[in-house]
Amino acid sequence: MLVYVDPQGSDAWLESRRGVVTGSRFKTTREHLAGGDLSAAAHLYAQDLARERRGGRAQAVYVNAAMRFGSEQESFACDAYEIEFGEILETAGFICTDDRKFGGSVDRLVREEGLVEVKTLVSSAQLFKVLVNRDLSDYLDQVYGQLWLLRRKWCDLVLWSPDLQAKPMNVIRIWRDDNAIDRLEADLLAFEAVVSEYESMLARVMDAPVVLEELGAAKVYRAKAPASTVKAVAATVAPAAVQPTEFERVLKRITTARNQADADLLIDGIGHMPAEDQVALRIAAAKKFGVKA
Repeated sequence: MLVYVDPQGSDAWLESRRGVVTGSRFKTTREHLAGGDLSAAAHLYAQDLARERRGGRAQAVYVNAAMRFGSEQESFACDAYEIEFGEILETAGFICTDDRKFGGSVDRLVREEGLVEVKTLVSSAQLFKVLVNRDLSDYLDQVYGQLWLLRRKWCDLVLWSPDLQAKPMNVIRIWRDDNAIDRLEADLLAFEAVVSEYESMLARVMDAPVVLEELGAAKVYRAKAPASTVKAVAATVAPAAVQPTEFERVLKRITTARNQADADLLIDGIGHMPAEDQVALRIAAAKKFGVKA
């Protein structure tokens, strides 16, 4: 298990998460359409991870006003928890598996067996869903994932509503459920296979020679240097600016040659060209003058 203690939001913190399936997105990895395929959001997340693993910069974590308020309230909620239950909580940082495939930022550790996960209920809809109706479905994948990663027995889900001063804190203890964790692990491994496939697809493009394709042209230029040694510069070129290739120029001169002698002179000068081009030009010359190639 790897542990990173960099400040949340810092460049080092983002780098520690690069290419890692994180606990806050475990629920996304399990989103499926009616036909069984992953949802568009899950596929996009897999593509983002594949890109990061091939050297892309870690995606900046989007933070809206509600999320920022929740982060600011976390320490207050933890202080209230410590006072209420007489516990001393420990910070955990970002924790991930040794292979850096799966990880998560745990809010706090409780002794040797427990965790604390704080959820500030900013939205009234979320407050009634979670606090009144006890629907914890939005959080269970993250909670079970943390218990799986840290091999702990329980997580206290701290539901924090600071504006409800009569009772700002409600706590629900979620015990480890090995059956639920086994199902989550299976789904995470299946999602990881999708990420790996996207990574392989991207690798095939990145590791191939640089290719400049000309729309409407008969030839494709291939650079000899591998992609890792060439800095590609993209440019928009108008169709009129596309120049004919050497193959096209020689082919035109052969097909418009006045006699076989002129064509033979052209053929004598193509020894430096690729073998497949030489064969094609010899065949064109033979057809022009009715001789064998």
